[in-house]
Amino acid sequence: MSKIIAHNTLPGVMLAVMTATVQSTLSPDAEASKLKNEKATPYHWLNVAIKDNNGDTQNGSAILWDKLFKQNPTDYVEGKTISIEIQLNGDAIGAAQVHLGNGRFDIANLITADELKKFKLVPAADAEVEEERIIKDNLVEKDMVV
Repeated sequence: MSKIIAHNTLPGVMLAVMTATVQSTLSPDAEASKLKNEKATPYHWLNVAIKDNNGDTQNGSAILWDKLFKQNPTDYVEGKTISIEIQLNGDAIGAAQVHLGNGRFDIANLITADELKKFKLVPAADAEVEEERIIKDNLVEKDMVV
């Protein structure tokens, strides 16, 4: 795994930034789905594969925001390597999105016990205090968060 970072808008939520391989090309004509939010944010599901700590491949889906896709559609073709973020805690644990269905990954085999010892996951209520400790210990780089 490359890095564990703090989410920039969800206090207490941690993300793993990992390398993934695109499994199927997303067509430039692909119609975007829309989030059920007030902006109806357009997105796509991108099929990706990652290697876990056992050397096994996990296949899943990562959210690809339509704006990002339209800026660089050639980055999302079969065989390309991209960075994704996988949520490590909170309601959407295991959900993935391209770093700015079956989209959940089994994080048990993605993160070693030694990596987890580097930080402590806390409930959102304690997030402000915990975030200060993490930053002070230089375990995360907030500017890397999408």
